[in-house]
Formats: sequence, structure tokens, C-alpha cells
Amino acid sequence: MIPYKHYFGQRITTDCDVAADRAFLAHYSVKPAAASTTDILPFTKLSSAIQAGVLPAGAIPDVPRNVQVDANNSGVKKDIKVYGTNFAGEAIDETIKTNETTAAAGTKAFASITKIDLPTEHNAGAKHKSTVAVTKSTTAGTSALTFLSAATGKGYDIPCVFDATQAASTSAAATRIAAVLNADAKFAAAYTATASTANIILERKVNENSDATINLTVKDNGDGDLVLGSINRDTQAGKCDEVSIGWGSSIGIPYKLAAAELVLLKLVDNAPESTPGTITADAADIEKNVYALHASTTIDGTKPIDLYIIV
Repeated sequence: MIPYKHYFGQRITTDCDVAADRAFLAHYSVKPAAASTTDILPFTKLSSAIQAGVLPAGAIPDVPRNVQVDANNSGVKKDIKVYGTNFAGEAIDETIKTNETTAAAGTKAFASITKIDLPTEHNAGAKHKSTVAVTKSTTAGTSALTFLSAATGKGYDIPCVFDATQAASTSAAATRIAAVLNADAKFAAAYTATASTANIILERKVNENSDATINLTVKDNGDGDLVLGSINRDTQAGKCDEVSIGWGSSIGIPYKLAAAELVLLKLVDNAPESTPGTITADAADIEKNVYALHASTTIDGTKPIDLYIIV
């Protein structure tokens, strides 16, 4: 910014023998998109360790504005640290604490996000277990099993060969099926199978959200007679902690203001807000100069926000 130099004839007379600096009126106009809690980083699972230096998906806002964070679980009150740049391209950061399932807003205007530090989890979730019962098995043969889960993707077939001993009873068949599943690399990367009498227990290897898709069925029995019952999903309850980050509804002001009163007029969609928003001024840090729209005001990328500022 070019500094004001009153000795270049930029002083004006008054009604007495005193000169005054000339003042200027700046008009700043933007059309910010709707606020969101997910457009910087969609809901992302936390773990037992800090995730440092996470790269954001939506790193550049349409206009410099504040950041807001959200969480999916009760008890999640954790610090998220956001790094980026301000209106002037200077490096800044801000730590914002999540407020469980209520969005929490930061106060600084970011012109870009460069990285994010995510905290540790509060609720660990659970290693979910699902159970399938063998309801019939008497004859040796080759059966094609179909396994489906969110962790392994769409259903795929796993062949399972039974000799006379393995097919002789439902409990022996359950033991054989568990061994075949554990020998399948795709299954074993995400699950462990164990047999308990005639039941096959499918346990997730990591803490994870409930999976309503998981299933184990018989696709084709060939010359065997294996029958599986309906799956009993997720016998251990629990939901893993996730957090998200998005752009808020506090719009950055491209001036370091000594006082909020220097913003003379605030218009949203060519009219004052029904309930006025708040101007925050800071003469030292440009990222702290923001116009926070009132919670009842909506923006959608089409409504102009006009600020008239004495500079």
C-alpha cells in the first residue's frame, strides 16, 4: 500500500486556521459462496496419534475468509491447527477447538490453507464384529463364498474346498471357512475370521465405524451342500471420531483498521442486514480485520457484500 503523504497537497482547509488531512472512502465488494464445514477437508477419521501436515482439498477460498471446524461425536473438543496465508501473502496459523457436533468458527481471514494438524481421537470407536452361522454342512465339495464390506469394496468370490472331515459338521465347516477367509489376502488385510462352534466371527482389524454392508454368503455350492445363515452385523457398538473443516462466513477486510467505526456502511445484497453483523478491527494484523455476518444472514455466491470504509 502506498503511504499517505500529506505534504503532497493532500491536506484540506477547515473553518479555522487549522489544516486537516484529506480522507478517502474505499468501496470493497465481494460475492462470497455459502459457508461450509467440509469444503476444506471432508470428515476425516482421527486416530490415537496426531496427524500432522494434512493437505487440504479446498485450499483456496473464493474470498479471504475465516475457517470453521466440526466433529461427528460427543465429547470431541480437540484443537485443530490450520496453517496458511493472509490477504498480504504472509504466513499465518490459527488453532480452533472443535465443539462436539456444533461447528466452531475461527476469527482470522485466510487467503489460502497450506496444511492442517489434526488431533488425537477422543472416542476410539470399536473393532466391529459380525457373525455368520453355518446352518447346514454334510457333504464334501467346493463352494464359492461371496464376501462384501465397506473396507474391501464390492462383493467378490472366494472358493472354499471341503474334504469329508471339514464338511462333516457345521462346526467343522465353520473352522474351514475361517481358515479360507484368513488365507485370502484381500480379506486378511482388513479382517480376521475365527470359528466358534458353528459360527464364523468376522472382526475388523482397526477401529472403524459400523458397516451396514458387510455380508458373507454362499454363491454356488457345486457338489457340496453348505448353507449359511443371515449375518449378524456389528455386535460391538461404537463410532470413530471424525472432524471436518470448511470456510466460514466472516469475510476478510483488505485494510488494517484502527477502529471498527471506520467501516461506515455494510450492505448485503444491496441492503443492510436485518440484524447487523460485526466488524473486528486490528491495526497490526490484516488477517484479524473481518466482517462477521450475522447468523441469520445467508450467502450463496450471488449476493454482493459491500463495505464502505474510511481509509
